[in-house]
Parts: sequence; structure tokens; C-alpha cells
Amino acid sequence: MKAFFNELAELRENKKKRHEMGLCLIEGKKAIVEIANKRPLVHLLTTEEHPHVKAKETFHVTQEVIEKISGNVTPDGWVATTAMPAASTLDSCRWVLALDRIQDPGNMGTLVRTALAFGFEGLFLISGGVDLFNDKVLRATKGSALFIPYREGTASDLLSFQRKHSLPIYAGDLNGSFPEQAPSGAILILGNEGQGISPIFKDQTLPLTIPISDQVESLNVAVAGSLLMAKLKGIL
Repeated sequence: MKAFFNELAELRENKKKRHEMGLCLIEGKKAIVEIANKRPLVHLLTTEEHPHVKAKETFHVTQEVIEKISGNVTPDGWVATTAMPAASTLDSCRWVLALDRIQDPGNMGTLVRTALAFGFEGLFLISGGVDLFNDKVLRATKGSALFIPYREGTASDLLSFQRKHSLPIYAGDLNGSFPEQAPSGAILILGNEGQGISPIFKDQTLPLTIPISDQVESLNVAVAGSLLMAKLKGIL
């Protein structure tokens, strides 16, 4: 059993392990209950003796075991696993958020949750960023990362996808504007926190600008991205 608990801890820490096992780790009772209502749980470990949540395998464990598995400083006594969703072609998606090597799990989580809220239908993840199924990303999305179609690939793969589907491709820029009418579909690229979007995109994207005070140099990518998504969809 100790080996199993160690494996779950490794599942949380190691992207390769997650993909080998086809599982991702969820932490926290609230997130686990919400996810269990929409998709099956494989394992449930909890300090509660009679949890009202079903899983393929349920284990009543001590808080010490939870703490060894969890990435939280003060875990609430619940961890679970669920099958990792398979990647998608995104071919049926007209609204795609492309995340170009986003590094911070909190930023990734906020952007994914906002994308779902504003009607973006898929994620295109440029290789080199934080894993979508990182435990911190899943916490930040409240588990919603499990419910949006996604695809991983290179910057060139994204441009091939864009040409195949004839979608306009936008990126934030200091000198840009918004279309007068909200498009019927689009790709929005958000770049790495320190480096911005990959150079290959520079001459391929339509620039969008969010007017801000000259007292602030720039906005956090999660804030800027959320505003850009809302504006493109005609919400703002």
C-alpha cells in the first residue's frame, strides 16, 4: 500500500508518470465532488469513513497519508484520481485559445476557466509550457481543465491548424485594434510570461490592444487574456 501512495505522489509531481498511467490527481473535497458528478473517479482517498462519493476504489486513510500525497500545505483530507482526457484534433472548434509556453500554473488555470466561461471551445497548447493536468493547474481551474477539448503541438502545428480551418488569429499587442464586429470564430494566442509569443507568430497575427494607464507597463497574462477573450466574444 505504501508503494501505491508513493505512486500517487509521483503522479502529482511528474507529467511523464501522469501520461504513462493515464491518470491525473485531484485534491480537495469540493473539486472532487464536482468532478465526480460529471466523470468517474478511479481512486478516492479520504479521511472520512463514509464518503458520499463513488469511485472504482475507495480508501479510508489517515491525514498523514493525505499530506504525503497532496501538494497543499493544509489538505482537507480528500484526494482522488480520474482518467486523463484524450487529446482532440479541435477540428470542430471555431473558438480556440492558444497558450504559448505559459509557465505559471495559476495563470494557466485562470485562463482555462475563463475560456470555458466565455465560450471558447478548445485549447491549443504550444509545447514547453506547464502541463494542463498539473495538480496546481487543476486546482486553479476547479477541475474545469478536464472538460475542455485540448491539443498539444508546436507553433508550426498551430499555424497549420489555422490555415486548415481559415480562422483569424489574434494576439495582444501595444499597437492594435479590435474588429468592429465580433468574428464568428478565432484563435487567440497568449504568450509566455517573460518572452511573449513565439517569433514565428509575429507576422501571422492580427494585433489587439487593451488601453491601459501609462502608469502601468503591462498586465498579467491571465488578466490581459481574460479581457481579450471577453472583448473578442463581444461580451465587453
